[in-house]
Amino acid sequence: MVSTVGLMDENFYPAYCEDNDHRYRMKLTGLNWEKFPLKATHKVSSTLHSNRQFEERNQFTFRRNIEYYIEKWGGDRGQEQYLTPFNSGAPIDYWPFRPDRIYEQAWM
Repeated sequence: MVSTVGLMDENFYPAYCEDNDHRYRMKLTGLNWEKFPLKATHKVSSTLHSNRQFEERNQFTFRRNIEYYIEKWGGDRGQEQYLTPFNSGAPIDYWPFRPDRIYEQAWM
């Protein structure tokens, strides 16, 4: 799978949308996403909800990751328009590392 679609795009920082990006790349290359039944569930993050600043920062970074996803694929999750990253014709695993974006997304 990694040789076909590449690694996770590290520009989705610190979390959210990186799995959607990877799944979409799998879809474009014809790979199937298998779901495994797990007995554990996760509904809320106690870490995020332990601190108002964490919640606020998470809302900011989550929105920014959605914006980056739309920039990369031409639509939100499930509404993608592009067949290559950034509609550039580049290989499916292309993502230019943007350290400035990571810095802006940092919580501390």
